[in-house]
Parts: sequence; structure tokens; C-alpha cells
Amino acid sequence: MKPKKAIIIISLVTGVFITIFLFSYNNNNNNNNIKNYVFSSKIVHSKVTESFTYENYYNSRYKFSIKYPSDLKKGEESANGDGNIFTNKSGSVKLTVFGNNNVFDTTPKSAYKDALKEVSNISYKIQLGNWYVISWVKNNKIIYKKEVVGKGSINTLILEYPLTQKKLYDTFLLNLNIYFKTPGINEAH
Repeated sequence: MKPKKAIIIISLVTGVFITIFLFSYNNNNNNNNIKNYVFSSKIVHSKVTESFTYENYYNSRYKFSIKYPSDLKKGEESANGDGNIFTNKSGSVKLTVFGNNNVFDTTPKSAYKDALKEVSNISYKIQLGNWYVISWVKNNKIIYKKEVVGKGSINTLILEYPLTQKKLYDTFLLNLNIYFKTPGINEAH
């Protein structure tokens, strides 16, 4: 009798969570509230129709790579080789990628907590495994920051783009786990 009761309770709880998720999903899709503008960094297995073609950037010092929208032009590599900045022609979109050595033995959780303290108006936040993402709006721009933390180094990506280009860059962010590769984080560089 107790196993049947447990199954019924689990089924009811699962049903409630699914109902809440579907209600939230429908409200978010029908609501143009700027707080609901970013996606999680889950790997998307289905092919998303994208408006971009892509270029590749590889950082030889920190061993990370990014597949970035080709409408962004690569700047000069930083003097110490830690990263690069990519911007569009008007300067309204900026993608910054860089690495740094993890000299303070930062953990993913401690990096996430520190990031939460730095920004007061976070609209989206998540920390899983060795990475975290936070996002917020500042001066009518969406700022999306992802850090991948390893024992040796940390790789950071920051994308800033106008709210008016939300749909366009959401497609890029949906596939960020595929596009931003960070295999060198367990070594110092």
C-alpha cells in the first residue's frame, strides 16, 4: 500500500511541476517583458534556424575557441594573448572572450557568487557544473556573461547587444555550449 501511495504522490508533484513549467513557458512566450530575454546555456540538440554565418576564433594561450557571428569583426589580439573583442560595424554589439589563470583557486560556485554581487539587476542566472551564466539589461542593452571555471584557468565570454536585436542573438546564445569550447581550463597558461 505504501509504494502505491508514494507513486501517486510523486505523480501529483510531477504533474504540478509540469503544469507550472508550461504556464511559465506560455506566459514568457506571450510576454514582451524585457526581464524574460535570455535562454539558459543548455545544449540544443535540434537544429535552430539561424540568421548568421560564422567565423572561428581560437585562443592559443588559453586553448579556448568560439564560433562567432561573422557580422562581428575581430579586433587585435590582446598584448598578453589572453583574448579578443569582436564588434559589429556600428559598435552596438560587442563580444569579448578571454582567459585568465585561476590563481586564487576559484570554484565555479564562488565565481558565481562573486558575479551575483557585482550586478544588482540580474534578469537571468544559473550555475551548473563548472560554469555559470548571468544576464542583465543596462542602457537598453542585454549583457550576457558566461564563465567556465577550471582548476588552472577561467574562460569568460561577455556578449552585449541592443534589446532590439534580442531575437537575432538569442539563436546564437541557444547554441553557446556548442560554440564556446573551453578544453584548457584545467591548466594554468
